[in-house]
Amino acid sequence: MDRLLDLLPYFGFNAVTFFNGDFCGANMLGTSEHGQLHFVRSGELVMEHEELPDLHITEPALILYPRPIKHRLTVPPGSVVNLICADIRFNDFKRNPFASALPDILHIHLKDIPSLEPILKALFYEGSSEHLGNGFVLDRLCDVVMVHILRHLKKQDILRPGALLGLLHPNLAAAIRAMHDSPEKPWRMDDLARLTGMSRTSFINHFRETVGVPPAEYLLNWRMGVAEKYLKEKKSIKATALAVGYSSQPAFSKAFTARYSVSPGEWQKQFLN
Repeated sequence: MDRLLDLLPYFGFNAVTFFNGDFCGANMLGTSEHGQLHFVRSGELVMEHEELPDLHITEPALILYPRPIKHRLTVPPGSVVNLICADIRFNDFKRNPFASALPDILHIHLKDIPSLEPILKALFYEGSSEHLGNGFVLDRLCDVVMVHILRHLKKQDILRPGALLGLLHPNLAAAIRAMHDSPEKPWRMDDLARLTGMSRTSFINHFRETVGVPPAEYLLNWRMGVAEKYLKEKKSIKATALAVGYSSQPAFSKAFTARYSVSPGEWQKQFLN
């Protein structure tokens, strides 16, 4: 089974294109609450940052900002750059494993990811045309590019600690998938360690190093993420509690309130309204 499918229903991401064409001059970007992805098809530009080194782009490249970072796109006088820009919107950004796995800024020469060639060909074709559904196709192609970026970073061993890296681990993946598939089970550390073929101590240590948090904390985070999804789908508090491993509604409400500073009923009401 594709390990990314474990995470996409709960976290995922989607792209929304906001610029496509020739650009000259300068413009401040990254002021929204979303990340951004820029494809430079041709031309020369500088990405200026307040606290990070500037990027000087002179050949076809992609620049990804997974987190909102102000950056000023500047094109030298008399020059024109052809590019496509998209907002990258991560579901549940603060806990999203895709967002947390990525560095603050990613600059990749397009030639360094050969698998992107046919996708970029389609992307730039759509970018230079006005066919029916053009914007929709551009957005979905950007989504596909994001998956290829994750593959590239995994190959280059650049991914940060997190659930994504854990799912790619030959031993830890079994425990993480078990938590994902059955959050209602009363998991003990011994049970999860057994699934990985590790001792309890080794499992906990490897998990913390790879995922960034202890397994018990990860399990709680996952259960709360599933609970949010259920509540958004208008499931009852009782059904939600049972689905994420709580034998009683009061126990679940106590844990949920400790996390969100509001009861699950009130949280659901605020979301639905």
